[in-house]
Parts: sequence; C-alpha cells; structure tokens
Amino acid sequence: MTSHFTKEGTPKKGYRTEAKAKQAAQVSWVINGAELQTYRCDFCHLWHMGKPFSR
Repeated sequence: MTSHFTKEGTPKKGYRTEAKAKQAAQVSWVINGAELQTYRCDFCHLWHMGKPFSR
C-alpha cells in the first residue's frame, strides 16, 4: 500500500511529474544506495518515492 505520509507521520515530498520523482529516486540510489520506487499518490495526486513493496 502506498502512502502520502512518512513513517513519522509527515507528508512525503511530492513531485509534479513521474520523471522528476524518478530522477530524485536515482539521486537517492547514487548517494545513499536506497532503492526507491515512484508512485502517483491518490491523496494529493503528486508523485512520491517509497521503498519497494515486499511480496
């Protein structure tokens, strides 16, 4: 399940386009080694990043 909020309860940073969100996710990978996915938020309709879902 995707979320508009962080685990701390604050709103996640929103990006206007999927491309901008993917670019930010790539930067996070290069700097922190964090694997993040992007998704369109049903709450604010912006794009967010989050950890991949475990199946």
